[in-house]
Amino acid sequence: RNRLMHRLLSAGRSSKLCEELAGEGSSKQGESLLASRVSTLEARDFFDVGGVYAFIGPTGVGKTTAIAKIAARCALRFGRDQVALVAMDSFRIGAHDQLKAYAEIIGVPVVIAQDNADLEQKIRSVSGRKVLLVDTAGVNQRDIQMLEQLQRLDQCMKALRRILVMSGTSNLLTLEDVILMHE
Repeated sequence: RNRLMHRLLSAGRSSKLCEELAGEGSSKQGESLLASRVSTLEARDFFDVGGVYAFIGPTGVGKTTAIAKIAARCALRFGRDQVALVAMDSFRIGAHDQLKAYAEIIGVPVVIAQDNADLEQKIRSVSGRKVLLVDTAGVNQRDIQMLEQLQRLDQCMKALRRILVMSGTSNLLTLEDVILMHE
């Protein structure tokens, strides 16, 4: 029990959750309790409604890769002519090239937005499609650029859905900090 408590606490889990999981008697019962507390959403159901989805979050958590995987599934499900990618990451060297490479493999268009006015125009240019996936620049959650980027997105698209991408290996305090800053 003590080893399990130590492992869970070291992984950044709350002490209350650790006590409940360790108090379940067996690791199987603890896993069942944890599974019952985690709700998931079928990705297909989420993207079936269509719309504009902006992937936000810190640098290096896999936003561009997640977009590529989701774009490929949406292209298979709805057709390539119903999916487009929008690149907003003008900070990272090669960011547009990576998204362009994925778009080429999948067979969907990618448009690159340089600023607010350009973003609105680019989104309009592909707005007839069912699913638009926006790749944003990864920035630290306390960086002013992140706040400006979110404001830019909100001004441009009222029906925009934000998808916060985070690293599952981050500790609890970091995850909470990222979530709070992206609300």
